[in-house]
Amino acid sequence: MNSGLRQKLQSVLGESLRDSQGNILPLAAAAMLLSAALVGSGIDISRAYRVQNRLQSACDAGVLAGRRAITKYGFDSTARTKANAFFHTNFNNGVMDAHDTTFVPGTEDDGATVEGTATTTVDTVVMELFGFDDFTLNVDCQASMGMGNADVMMVLDTTGSMGTALGSGTRISALQDAMKSFYDTVALSTRSSNARIRYGFVPYSSSVNVGRLLMAQDTDYIADTWSYPSRTAIMKEVDVTQFDHWSSPTNTQDAPVTGSPSTGAWVFLDNVSYGSKSNGCPTTPPKLPTNIAWANNGAATSTSVTTINGSGQQVVTTTVVQQQKQTIFQCRKPSGYSNYYVQYHEDFRDITTKYYAISNPVNVTVKQKQFDKWEYRQVSHPTNVFKTFVSTSLPIGDVPKNGTQVTNITSTWNGCIQERGSAPVSSVSWNSLTGISPSGLQDLDLDSEPSPSVSGSQWGPLWPQVIFERRDSSYRDTLSSTYVSGPFTGVTTVAKENLGYNQNDSKTYNVSLSSAFGCPVPAQLFDEMDESSFDAYADSLRATGSTYLDLGMIWGGRLASPDGIFSDNVNVDPDNGAEVARHIIFMTDGFMEPSNMIQSSYGVEWFERRITADGTTNQAARHSSRFRAICSAIKAKGIRIWVIAFTSSLSTDLKNCASDESSYLAGDADELEEAFQEIAKNVGELRMIN
Repeated sequence: MNSGLRQKLQSVLGESLRDSQGNILPLAAAAMLLSAALVGSGIDISRAYRVQNRLQSACDAGVLAGRRAITKYGFDSTARTKANAFFHTNFNNGVMDAHDTTFVPGTEDDGATVEGTATTTVDTVVMELFGFDDFTLNVDCQASMGMGNADVMMVLDTTGSMGTALGSGTRISALQDAMKSFYDTVALSTRSSNARIRYGFVPYSSSVNVGRLLMAQDTDYIADTWSYPSRTAIMKEVDVTQFDHWSSPTNTQDAPVTGSPSTGAWVFLDNVSYGSKSNGCPTTPPKLPTNIAWANNGAATSTSVTTINGSGQQVVTTTVVQQQKQTIFQCRKPSGYSNYYVQYHEDFRDITTKYYAISNPVNVTVKQKQFDKWEYRQVSHPTNVFKTFVSTSLPIGDVPKNGTQVTNITSTWNGCIQERGSAPVSSVSWNSLTGISPSGLQDLDLDSEPSPSVSGSQWGPLWPQVIFERRDSSYRDTLSSTYVSGPFTGVTTVAKENLGYNQNDSKTYNVSLSSAFGCPVPAQLFDEMDESSFDAYADSLRATGSTYLDLGMIWGGRLASPDGIFSDNVNVDPDNGAEVARHIIFMTDGFMEPSNMIQSSYGVEWFERRITADGTTNQAARHSSRFRAICSAIKAKGIRIWVIAFTSSLSTDLKNCASDESSYLAGDADELEEAFQEIAKNVGELRMIN
């Protein structure tokens, strides 16, 4: 309505009200005007309320989006742009019949809380007749990441492929950076709050390093003996001729010996006049003959020199030389007998032989244990000392040809374990009624406490230094060798030609598999960590071993389970008395890739057959079946599983393992960091502040 029309209408109404004749009409006109004002104000105010509600919703959406976009960089331009975009998406001027709309997001605490102010103008429709042209509407809004108590278990792939180059670094360095950004984002969310955040870690490859955690719980969790595909020395009795004693010596005067023989308590000389150097001399020399008139130590000699000093005085200088005498023993074997020479050093330059004595060695024949061959089989080695992280020796080292003693191998436990009782079943499943099926697979039991009295319930130490491969007669040194037929459930004596060394020479062959294993850094139970401690742990990760996804998830579940052997740690009540949300972040850069010839937490599969029926067939598929079952068992405990497939495809198994809307695919370092950031934001709880 234009201003002229409004003025004319106001003039007519005014004249009617001033007219004193027939005052019913003026009263009726006044009533109509009042009614119009009331109805008009209701219409316009209703429109204003509708716009204000929409403005508040848009403001809330904007600050929520801005807060959710915050990373370790705070409320940067990216977060500001996201906030503005969400506001204007939720508030359309044309639809709302508004104009001059503004939205100003910001923060006063580096992004912990995002605040916003929104303003708009709505023109009146009816109230304009009464001088009210428009309404100016203002709203305020705030959003914060209201982080509650959370336990976050990071189950991290640290297999050998994680050492692969990626951009300017490696895959594992990208993981370390993403972990640190995750920490920063969560720390920002909990600033100035009393929320308790704890972190745990299970780096995994072909084994997991949980030995110290288990020993700290109970030393009986690790068995005192464990069976390994190893070897034991077979000894035989042989007749050996050895020195027993010397015959009584005969003494003979001897002329001086020319040359300078070596000195020592008992030396072997190579002198052509008396035969060649002999290794047949007994290690113990005979006693000196007692009927030889040994010379004395020699007399001291002196020399005097007379000189005139600078004052013309006579000076006499006397030098005294004491002769030095030393007995030297030499063993020489001319044909048929041994000579025992006694020689004297008159001084350090002149050597004179005074006497020699002839003694013949008297030998005897004795029975002696001598190495015969190696027996390669499952050997039960004692682990009671080894499991305490003390240096331990076993007599399974190299043996010299015809040797009488087996050398020891000495090693110290690194903390990686062999999994407890398992069986080579083709398929494993889980359901809410029966749990893991088939029953009795103790390696998939997340919660039961082991006991020495329950067979298969304990874990064993990973002991790569005692593992030996059954070689064929070609002494092949690669894992593609032809092996002695299995399975090796009993004693299998390897023929002598299949020993660890060639009987025809003294060369020793290395048959140990000690280098073929992967042991990650130690796992960690839930703990509150400052930034430096968290970063130090991330930086300690190293790439080694093969990919056993099931093993990582099993131990992530064990360390996070509120019902298991680590429940005392898991169930520590926070000081704030609130509930605790539990999360597992499972990251891998590949697929299930077990090996049948390395020592993993399931032993050396080719020999031990703990997963397969024949040492090789369907090995990966059977591990995958275990992985699927254990994922279901963990989620049933109320633990949310987040899965990140890094530089590989997101397989069906990985998708199904993750909780709803909790799986991510990251093709490079930036996407990996984004995935960790998204999880951090979801672990936190976005909320509005009224």
